[in-house]
Amino acid sequence: MRSGLVKAHRYLALTVGIFFVFLGLTGSILAFYPELDRALNPKLDIPHSEKRQSLETVLGNAKKVFPDKFLHSIFWASEDQPFHQVWFTPSGDDQSLMWEVMVHPSTAEVIGHRQAVPTYDFTRTNFVNTIYTLHLLMFVGPLSFIFLGVCGFLVVLTLAIGVWLWWPTPKSLLLSLTIKRGASSFRRAFDLHRVLGIYSLIFLFIVSVTGIYLALPVQIESLLGVNNETSMASVEVSPTNVEGHDLDTLLSHASTLVNAQHKLKSVWMPSETSSYWRVTFRDPVHIGYAGSDVIFLFDAQTGALLKSSNYETDSGIKQALRWQHPLHSGRAFGFWGRAAVFVSGFVPLVLLITGFLIWRRKRAVLQRRSYKEVG
Repeated sequence: MRSGLVKAHRYLALTVGIFFVFLGLTGSILAFYPELDRALNPKLDIPHSEKRQSLETVLGNAKKVFPDKFLHSIFWASEDQPFHQVWFTPSGDDQSLMWEVMVHPSTAEVIGHRQAVPTYDFTRTNFVNTIYTLHLLMFVGPLSFIFLGVCGFLVVLTLAIGVWLWWPTPKSLLLSLTIKRGASSFRRAFDLHRVLGIYSLIFLFIVSVTGIYLALPVQIESLLGVNNETSMASVEVSPTNVEGHDLDTLLSHASTLVNAQHKLKSVWMPSETSSYWRVTFRDPVHIGYAGSDVIFLFDAQTGALLKSSNYETDSGIKQALRWQHPLHSGRAFGFWGRAAVFVSGFVPLVLLITGFLIWRRKRAVLQRRSYKEVG
């Protein structure tokens, strides 16, 4: 049995491990993507200010950049991102392409714009979005989410087999957790592979499992018997009439439905298929530093509240699902959580290299033994 598991671990790692390395390295870059984006684009590095221009003014200026695109949503400036992000798509039903307009919150001045996702533009302006595209799509295109979900499952399986193969007896536990000094290069590679794999196991397991959910949320929620509350697909709404209601008045009303410490996070616009505004506030109480979302849906014509969703009223399973993205990005634990994700992203590369060295050495030994037997 052990021999079979060794082979399974080896060949799984040598195949899916390559993709795991790619995801790990791109994930490390994305762990601090807001800071990196501002470092590469100094014009986006503006002082944080609580002063805000009206939403109508901000959106009006953003629309001038892409007048022929559909206004999809706006993500409000925050401590992490000091500018508003206004997103556009080809149409209300088509989100295959996205364009981003960055707007200064205090002056409503457009300070930048770019195609967001997908993009393969490695210039300073779009480097971070390109890394995000690679992390999300991996050149696979529409099948990327299924591919990522399968890869995540195989990585978890590889990790589980690795733990089973590592599992020591009580007497050899200490030896299994240390790297032997003065050993041969093969032994150092073996010890490093084993020790690094065990010490980083919890981090690799978390990013892999959460990655599976983020790649296949609908399928997993269906499997768990959970309704997709974030889509609010069951809401009955009236016909769209975007001009018939003042967005700033709507936001003022929405702010009375939450506590003072809640911060506006985003507003999604009505479309052909969703005739309501989706207003999201960040709840700082739950899900660590990342906060959780409080979501309101307002009728696009009347402004009436149609539905709401928040962490406190969610079931235990839904609360656990809300943790998936903050855990995957490390934001649930603030700077140190993101730092852990950043460091963990390099671990698959080291494991792949040391694993390859171990495999190559054992293969060479077996070949020499085979030659001797033949001779």
